[in-house]
Amino acid sequence: EMPKGLTPDNEEVYTDYILQEFRRRREGLWFMNNGKAVYITPEHYMGLQWNQMADTGGYKDFRMAQANMYYFAKACLVDYRSVGMFFTKGRRTGFTEMVLDHLVQASTSVKNFKAGITSKTNDDAEVAYLKYSYVIQNLPFFFQPVVKGKIDDTKKMVFGKPSDNSKASKKNRDSSTNDYLNSMVDFRATAILSYDSVKLNMYLGDEASKWEHLSYISHWNNIKPTMVQGGKVVGKAFIGSTLNPLKRG
Repeated sequence: EMPKGLTPDNEEVYTDYILQEFRRRREGLWFMNNGKAVYITPEHYMGLQWNQMADTGGYKDFRMAQANMYYFAKACLVDYRSVGMFFTKGRRTGFTEMVLDHLVQASTSVKNFKAGITSKTNDDAEVAYLKYSYVIQNLPFFFQPVVKGKIDDTKKMVFGKPSDNSKASKKNRDSSTNDYLNSMVDFRATAILSYDSVKLNMYLGDEASKWEHLSYISHWNNIKPTMVQGGKVVGKAFIGSTLNPLKRG
C-alpha cells in the first residue's frame, strides 16, 4: 500500500518509495509464487498494483494464464517485425483490461504517443475508453501527467500543456510544449474509415469479430498502413474478440 500521509506537498520525504514504483513500472517485478520465481511485466505490475478497474473499483488478482497473455503482448511490443496481435478468446479472459494496462503505461510515459479504440458498437468503444479514463483518474498523483483539458473528459484524454490565456502568459509568450507529454487516447465510431490515415502508436480493436454489416478486414486495411512507414513498424495493434456465429459477423 502507498504510505499513509504521502501527498504532493511532502513527496520529497518519500522519494525512495516513489522511485521504487517508477522502477517497477519500467522493469517489471520478480516474486516467489509457491517457491517458484515468476516475472511480472511492467504493464502487468501496473494492472495488479495501481490500475483500478471501473467494473469493480478494485484491482486484478494474479493469474498465471493472464501473466502468459502479458508475456505474449510484450513479445509483440519488442519484436520490430510485429504490428501487434490478433487474439481469439473465451469470455472473461481479461484481454481488454490487459490492453488498457498497455495504453495506460504508454500514454502516461511516452512523448507524442497517440492511441485509439474501436469496438463492435459505438457504445462499446465508449465503455472501453471510460475504463481507461477511470484508471487514469485513480492513479497516484506521482504517475499522473499534466492533463490538457478535463481529466474526466468522456471523449478523449490529452496529456499536454493546459491552455493559459492570462495576461502574464501572453506577455511572456510561453508557448513551448517541450516539458509535456503531448500524448492522446480517444475512441471512434464503429466505421470502416475510423482512424483512416491517422498515425497511431497503439490501437485497441475490441470485439473485432462482432462487427455486424461492416467488414472489419476493410477497416484494418485502413489502419495497418499508418503503423508501418518506410518498411518500419511504428505502431502496435491489439485486436481481440470472442467468436460470433458466422451469420452474425
